[in-house]
Amino acid sequence: MAKKKAVTKSSVDEELDLIRKERDSILNFKINFKCKTKHQKEFLKSIYDHEITIVKGPAGSGKSYVSVYAALDLLKNSADNGYEKIIFIYPVATNPDENIGYLKGDLQQKLEPYKEADFYTMEKIFNASGKNGKEVVQKLVDAGKIEVKSSQFLRGNNIDNAIVIVSEAQNFGRDTFLKILTRIGTNSRYIFNSDELQLDSISLKSGKNQKGLQYAIEKLSDMDEIGIVEFGLEDVVRNDLIPGILKRWLPEVYGDLDEEEISKKSKQERLDE
Repeated sequence: MAKKKAVTKSSVDEELDLIRKERDSILNFKINFKCKTKHQKEFLKSIYDHEITIVKGPAGSGKSYVSVYAALDLLKNSADNGYEKIIFIYPVATNPDENIGYLKGDLQQKLEPYKEADFYTMEKIFNASGKNGKEVVQKLVDAGKIEVKSSQFLRGNNIDNAIVIVSEAQNFGRDTFLKILTRIGTNSRYIFNSDELQLDSISLKSGKNQKGLQYAIEKLSDMDEIGIVEFGLEDVVRNDLIPGILKRWLPEVYGDLDEEEISKKSKQERLDE
């Protein structure tokens, strides 16, 4: 009978070293991004400079793209900053007009529809660098470098060594917003993305619950560790049609704005590409 190979301390160390190298190789990706507007640049700087950044603004202004890029960039440099993962947190509020009913499956399967936009953005960033974005993102997920959580199950959690992107933050009530804020632990960074005009929470719409985003901005804006950034119609970069659509669709919000002035300001805000 052949003798079993003895497990020595050196062989264990070698195995652990291989695991570490494989783990670290996942982060050897290259990504590039150039801010298109002054507010995007301000937002990116705020993420790097503050423990918590809250941004609000209209659809198409690049909030998600900037936050996802910054999170990936910070994760890539984990050897220097100690960040171990990116965590996406989502509300599970739905617009009653778009309710598709009960979603089957475990928690991760239920969160699939909510994470789709952010994961698409990550894939797009990697695709732009010449990689297979879907493949890279899946490897990061499999390695535990990207996690998805629901705001409903955060009670008692300590979030350490992580970059946290809180999407659709306008849909959190005051108590839930506080619950998310107070989960921040050692060496973590929060990014709250929001668009107050895309409010889906029934309780917030009806006034039964106080808006957490508005309360947070009112109460926390004077704290040095927290950055607040606001985008306007002039920051919309997705498509030049969007400002005109929003102005006509929401005259109570944007009706007083002059389209020529918006266009002029947009040109002033754009950075040389």
